[in-house]
Amino acid sequence: MSKSCMCIGVFFDTELWLKYVKKLGYKVIATHPIPITGKIYYNDVKDYIDIFYEVSYFDFDKLLDIAKENNVDMIVSHPCSNDALIAAGYINTNLNLKGISYDAVLNCSSKYDFHSTLVKYDLSRPNFTIKYSEDMDYDIITYPCIVKPNFGAGSVGVKLIHNKEELIEFFKTKERDNGYILDKKKYDYYLIQHYVKGSKILACHGVVHSNRIIIFGKTIRDLDKEKNALPYFYGQEFITSDDDLTPYTYKQLNKLLTELKINNTPFDLEIMVDENNDAKTFIELNLRPAEKGFNHISGRDGYEYCIKEQVKLGTDISCNFSEGKIKDFIGIKYFRFKPGTVRTIKWPDLPNNTLFFDTKLKRDSIIEKNWSNNEAHKNGSIILLDKNIESIHHTLNSFINGINIIYY
Repeated sequence: MSKSCMCIGVFFDTELWLKYVKKLGYKVIATHPIPITGKIYYNDVKDYIDIFYEVSYFDFDKLLDIAKENNVDMIVSHPCSNDALIAAGYINTNLNLKGISYDAVLNCSSKYDFHSTLVKYDLSRPNFTIKYSEDMDYDIITYPCIVKPNFGAGSVGVKLIHNKEELIEFFKTKERDNGYILDKKKYDYYLIQHYVKGSKILACHGVVHSNRIIIFGKTIRDLDKEKNALPYFYGQEFITSDDDLTPYTYKQLNKLLTELKINNTPFDLEIMVDENNDAKTFIELNLRPAEKGFNHISGRDGYEYCIKEQVKLGTDISCNFSEGKIKDFIGIKYFRFKPGTVRTIKWPDLPNNTLFFDTKLKRDSIIEKNWSNNEAHKNGSIILLDKNIESIHHTLNSFINGINIIYY
């Protein structure tokens, strides 16, 4: 009987994963909530897909039936969709397959459940995370606070609230122009969370393989630098860190992954750290592969090394992450410009060490006040590689200082 892999969610870069699935001898059954034939990445993926089904991420029964009918023994889900991950976990658990489990992905996808996990095991966390209800007592909340969708992603619908009156107005009007964005209305809800002040966010990218934590990439995000980026708000910036995790932070990380029973799964964890780089609060844990830049800088085979090995996490084939050493440093900048209508935008020449650059901004482009995935994609990003961190800092700063936008 031939081996079958189920790919839940087909997007950009899916062909990189399916290429290695095919090399391992698997038949590919792919699913997506809508047709993919009209997508611009269709030609990249079509030759790797043997059977395609149009089915919702949340139609668990249908997805499970498809998996059983095709004797699926491995699941691959796209790294950008929590919905696809939840579906993958459901099938893995019901068919007793390796990889992400249903309970683990639910505990991580739901920000409320993730906070409850941190409380249960006494791990670094915000002081409170409260589900919004219409009859809630606004006086029990300390201000400023953060509001966010429970199943949101990419900072969409997240807003800093400064006082009680502002919070009441936010939930009274539920207006998108005021930051209220609840796209998954059928099952999502808003949270009110303690605002933890800090200046650095440490992101750890790695896998848990055979109950062993392997970290192949770390970045530091400088929040103070983002606040001071004028005259534009340039968005998030991640620079590779080659510092080891402090003993306290590693102990907290190990306890979190162990208690959640996470194994044979990639992870992407964000931690706010203090001045000593000790964990101050866990922000979120995504059980999905690291992004493009980290796959590029890791290992002797460059870009695709970690993809090739991460595919094997859902199989009984031996994985080898021992070569996942950083050979270059990486700088990732997600652009986020102030709201308005663009009259002209002039970008500087791309640096020679640019790995990736993309933007959809042009004359008459409208930059919305409130953030969304579409806004992030439209504003764009740049990824740089270099042999040392200082050079990346210098090149990124020179590049963003050379951007010139004139608004109407």
